[in-house]
Amino acid sequence: MAEVRAMSKEILGLLLAFGAFIATLALYLIDKAGKNNPAITIGILILMAALALGCVYLVPWVWPSKLAERIWRVSLVTSAVLLLVGRFGIWVWPEPSKPTPPQMAHANGITFVNSRCCQLTEFHKPAPSVTIALACFRNDSRFMQYEAFNAHIIYRDIQGNEIGDLARATWLPADSDHPTRTYFETGITKNLAAIVIEGDTPKVPVIGWIRQTLGRQRIGLPEMHSRELPSTLSTLEVRLLGLDRDPIVFHLKWHPGKVKPFSLQRRD
Repeated sequence: MAEVRAMSKEILGLLLAFGAFIATLALYLIDKAGKNNPAITIGILILMAALALGCVYLVPWVWPSKLAERIWRVSLVTSAVLLLVGRFGIWVWPEPSKPTPPQMAHANGITFVNSRCCQLTEFHKPAPSVTIALACFRNDSRFMQYEAFNAHIIYRDIQGNEIGDLARATWLPADSDHPTRTYFETGITKNLAAIVIEGDTPKVPVIGWIRQTLGRQRIGLPEMHSRELPSTLSTLEVRLLGLDRDPIVFHLKWHPGKVKPFSLQRRD
């Protein structure tokens, strides 16, 4: 009977140890998957501690005949288990989410609003059917701003090396007489053609204009060209150039469309 009882304790101890291991592994995988939160962490840590304590309390060494020695050994293994579980909990504890800092407008009120992808035909018909990634800017705070801006775009790889540039980017919808120049009237979003997407490949958009006469009116039709980048695109540096002022610089992160749609996000 005593042998059966001892064997039952050994099996129970192994099951408790295996359960503690499974709980530890589950919390580790949840943390790596980014699905962790304080409630999940605390719940699994309590379960781990309970299973581990149940396992070590079944070890005969913890229960000697002398009461003082028994208290010392129970306190020792309890402290060791709680210390290890607590240390693991600190390691996997979820980091608090950082609030998104408010976008700061420059002295002239221009901010990066968002980005979107569209067809060039959305702005000009007829036009080549190509996908353009737009960087959208807006002046929300300066009234009666009459300064004209050109945009210079520098394309960089993940190491920050320059892999291409566009000296005069096109604003859409474009004025065929001055397609690379725009004014930031209050509250009106301006769309900068930052990237042309061919297949899944981002390229430098070069938009030319063909002059044609329609009746007595002379119009310009967009003609799309592109330049390949020698390495993988990571970031864009958009420099808004005005008259007699330092450039207004925006650093944008390029997100390829493998998991979610193509997009640009402000990095600074």
